[in-house]
Amino acid sequence: EAGGSEPDNCGLQFLAIPAGAGTLMSDGTVYADYANTHNYVCGHSGKLVDNVCWSAEDPTLNGDWDGLYVEYGHTWWGAGFNGYTSSQLISLPRVTTETGWTTSGDATSLTEEQQARMFLNLYLAAFKRNWSYTFIYMLRDDPNQGYWGLFNTDYTPKTSGAYLHNLTTILADSGSISAPGQVNYSIPNPPATVHDLLMQKNSGVYELVVWNERPAGGSNSVTVNLAASFPTVKVYDPTTGTAAVQTFANANSVALALSDHPNIVELVPANAALYSVKAEGLFGGVVVTFRMTKGNSGACMLKFNAYRSAGNYLVTVCDVQGRELYRTDVRSAEVSGGHAVISWDGRTSGGAGIGRGVYVVKFFSGAGTEMRKLVAE
Repeated sequence: EAGGSEPDNCGLQFLAIPAGAGTLMSDGTVYADYANTHNYVCGHSGKLVDNVCWSAEDPTLNGDWDGLYVEYGHTWWGAGFNGYTSSQLISLPRVTTETGWTTSGDATSLTEEQQARMFLNLYLAAFKRNWSYTFIYMLRDDPNQGYWGLFNTDYTPKTSGAYLHNLTTILADSGSISAPGQVNYSIPNPPATVHDLLMQKNSGVYELVVWNERPAGGSNSVTVNLAASFPTVKVYDPTTGTAAVQTFANANSVALALSDHPNIVELVPANAALYSVKAEGLFGGVVVTFRMTKGNSGACMLKFNAYRSAGNYLVTVCDVQGRELYRTDVRSAEVSGGHAVISWDGRTSGGAGIGRGVYVVKFFSGAGTEMRKLVAE
């Protein structure tokens, strides 16, 4: 991380010294796989300026932050030494091993609420600008080292810890998607402080994060226009919790009022595997796993361990009040390789989405009857 402070041109501004660099160390000397910076979002001045996170993560900016440019582009010590060009910095593999902003200790400290909203933007800006890893200094406040943390000295979460937990809960996913889809969307005339990031979950659901960087105050109203309508659109605000704050049906636009933190616009396609569902337990003396995945055709596949000796299976999904929402039969002849697969679109028999929540899946066969909790997240 100290490449920018080298007093002699040892070549620390390079991951591997290129031919003809003219450094004291020989061409080809390898120092690291990733550029490593301590580009603290508070910068040197500790000012709440517009786009403070976006600027701190800018790989080519020579500004208030100890970013990539002053460590690997043109080093900051003395007259400095040339390293990578701006075009090379954009694609340079990089990590942040320290960044943050205190909530106590000096005149530039933030309130907990300000820090929490700042950190939401910080992680999003870093990810959008292709930083592979970002580490906050530090996890827990320390009276000797400062109040930088996500947790208090007694290990209870600060507001920043709670908000980041909300964000990761909303965006949480398992598995991977081999061929991400695309969404044709636009945000007409966005202010310079508004940024967006589109992601897709393994289920096929899209998460469009839109955030505004006006930490000193102010807000902007923007509209996300969708080229095609989505059957279900939900809006989440990680500063309020993990439940949707708005839900729309067959929507092709979403209006957002943005200030200093992100909103997540969840777009659910008609063929999406709507939920990540998993339940485990014993059935007929063997372990049964019930899970939902997204099949190649876009339908959901319910897969569970089954044996022909148990006869035909009846599988139902009920809500916690016992109301049956879905049922299907699996004949013993359809059981192959110790498991059965049911094609399901994640909807009730009446065609409605089951919604997030807790349900009960029931297995009926000659081996007996079993019930398992099913959590749709």
